[in-house]
Amino acid sequence: MATLSYHELAMRLADAEATLSALRSGQVDSIIGDNDVLLVRALAAEQALHDSEERFRAAFEHAAIGKAIADPEGRFVRVNRSFARMLGYTAPELLLLKWMDVVHPDFLADGRKHIRHLLTGEIPSFEAEWMLVRKDEQTMWVQLNVAVVKSAAGIPQFMVGDFVDITERKQLEAEKETLTAQFYQAQKMESIGKLAGGIAHDFNNLLVPIIGYAEMALARLPKSDPLATNLRHIRDAANRAARLTRQILAFSRRQVLEMRVLNLNDVVSGFEDMLRPLIGEDIAVKIRLADNLPPVEIDESKIEQVLLNLAVNARDAMPKGGELVVETSAVTLDETFVAQHPGGQTGAYVMLAVSDTGVGMDTETKQRIFEPFFTTKKRGEGTGLGLATVFGIVKQHGGNIWVDSENGQGTTVRIYFPVVDEPLSRETSTTAGAQSFYGSETILVVEDQSDVRMLVVETLRAYGYHVLDAGNPLQALVLADEHSGRIHLLLTDVVMPQMGGVEMYKKLVPAHHDMQVLFMSGYTDDIVDKRGALPVGATFLQKPFTIEGLLKKVREALSE
Repeated sequence: MATLSYHELAMRLADAEATLSALRSGQVDSIIGDNDVLLVRALAAEQALHDSEERFRAAFEHAAIGKAIADPEGRFVRVNRSFARMLGYTAPELLLLKWMDVVHPDFLADGRKHIRHLLTGEIPSFEAEWMLVRKDEQTMWVQLNVAVVKSAAGIPQFMVGDFVDITERKQLEAEKETLTAQFYQAQKMESIGKLAGGIAHDFNNLLVPIIGYAEMALARLPKSDPLATNLRHIRDAANRAARLTRQILAFSRRQVLEMRVLNLNDVVSGFEDMLRPLIGEDIAVKIRLADNLPPVEIDESKIEQVLLNLAVNARDAMPKGGELVVETSAVTLDETFVAQHPGGQTGAYVMLAVSDTGVGMDTETKQRIFEPFFTTKKRGEGTGLGLATVFGIVKQHGGNIWVDSENGQGTTVRIYFPVVDEPLSRETSTTAGAQSFYGSETILVVEDQSDVRMLVVETLRAYGYHVLDAGNPLQALVLADEHSGRIHLLLTDVVMPQMGGVEMYKKLVPAHHDMQVLFMSGYTDDIVDKRGALPVGATFLQKPFTIEGLLKKVREALSE
């Protein structure tokens, strides 16, 4: 073929342009011959193919989403920059891998099934959400759409996939799901607590005469009497039932708390001597107390109960021995922490953490551990109220409790008590000398439950007191008005029909200003508050009570 001069080449290009123009207008044959038409058409087709490839290349390479092409065996033959960046590889590195190398193992079976259906023609394409593994071994979520490209003969040539990073969306969905589950769990716990508290209140009123009359009968029988043995069994069973109701009241946050401003370190240190023999020699106990803890307002005996229950649970989770760590620290909960822990509030707290190296818990168990009567122990080894009691005590203190645990990884329970800006309470003496339960003072007993009132009245009269008894507040007001002498003590239930015990006490005070008061109830804090807060320093007797407990509280109230 002769070499064309520049002038001839220019002429041929000019002719080609004219020919292309004619092609577009449909008047080719009148301008050029058949051979030239074929040549020009081939040149135009080649140019169009080249332009199409360039457009595809640009769209593929600069797409905001990840794009990849793989052969039927799964080898990557082309990837764009977004896909490589998404996985932390370079494009050449990915071309040495197959799609199976970047898909998380949990999704491989599903992936192979879909690809098989795609290549056999059962489906033209598929969409899915898979987890991929990056070069740095971190996982990520993608939404993918994969289609197959076939030859004219219908043979699969390539698989083309689009990949959108949805990791952040998945994380938000998981967090939302967790928060929703925690919210419903909190609602369920609140409902159970209200139901349990109401049942415990009624049960307490039944237990008072059972325990009391059993004790009175025992006092009148010689120890060798066979009937005395039966009565002791009745009394002991009733006392166990009373302990059970106290645990239920603790869970439902209906206990009366004796709050004092204390350093939590002092409570933990005082409990340490009891803790070590309880845990056993095969478990190492470590106590880590932070310096300069701010004060908290707590009921010391209830916090010891929390420590006891957590320690027992930790011991049971380490049947082959291990390590138990009790630690304290001052922390500040910020908005980020609170957003991840429903029910929490920002501010300054003292944290009490109890950790063990035991068997741990799965997610389902962890979600239910604070439910009353839920237990993983064998039948007869636990009531399922230990952690429910802990939960109730913490909540009644205005605190929060969260648990971290995994199967085989141990458990950590963290409790947060709000800091108070008050001086520490003074130490009170716990040693009392010999005390006589007898007296001669006049006591006005007001109780709408006749069984309870009869027991209290009989007991007080048996110990020398002069007793006025009323079945309701209105009757009590009349009795007090008709009584000419001094009334030394008002012993009254808090929650009664017609009028509450606090309101009745306030009506009696003007005429009996030197009268002491002892409130009793099966209900406690939140119920008591609705009927009127107890007077400052008032003595309280929690139902159910023993004869000794009643007499002690009466002497305590009279000596105020």
